[in-house]
Amino acid sequence: QEFSSLVQAPVAMGDDSLRKILECSGVELSGFALERLSLELVKGESRLRQVTDGGVMRVVNLVLLKLIKTETTEVLVDCSETLPDGVIVQHAYLPGGKQRPDENHFIAAQRILTTKLGFDENCVTLHNTGVHVFEESADSPSYPGLRTLYRKKVISGTVTPPLADDDMSTVVSGATSAWMQPNVTRNHSSQISQARTPTSKKCVRWSGA
Repeated sequence: QEFSSLVQAPVAMGDDSLRKILECSGVELSGFALERLSLELVKGESRLRQVTDGGVMRVVNLVLLKLIKTETTEVLVDCSETLPDGVIVQHAYLPGGKQRPDENHFIAAQRILTTKLGFDENCVTLHNTGVHVFEESADSPSYPGLRTLYRKKVISGTVTPPLADDDMSTVVSGATSAWMQPNVTRNHSSQISQARTPTSKKCVRWSGA
């Protein structure tokens, strides 16, 4: 796992201590993996905050990308996820990821572009103005019963594909992801699907505005 030496490392919390905190807050632990939450806290991808009623709330900083294809004004949409058991969950929202404590939202956006979406950053222009910031409180699908505050930053950007189809490999590249080559110059319903990982398989596609 990646940890940054640029900021103070989060203090690891043992599973027993974390279990005690959650149980005292009335969280039913049978709905999610405790080790997964513990690792998320250690990596700084989320934190637990005590609330006025004596319980705890999970706080997550998310960076979402509104990527628009310059030729067609289509928007890249995260449209489904295939779980390890083969169940396909359909949805429609902007692709993104969690912001780490050693990152500002633009550095996080660059990491998401290259490592999660597999884009060549030279083909993407992120706009440093007009960042939309909002908060949403909801139960987490990953940790049922644990209230989560999502602090979301939406960054807009434009994707300019190469002129020749042979150059499309420069748009979708990177060893950490295996994406199908989208025919962005002609096919408005082109699909990009990520190689299977041990946890899930994501699918994103261009959608007409």
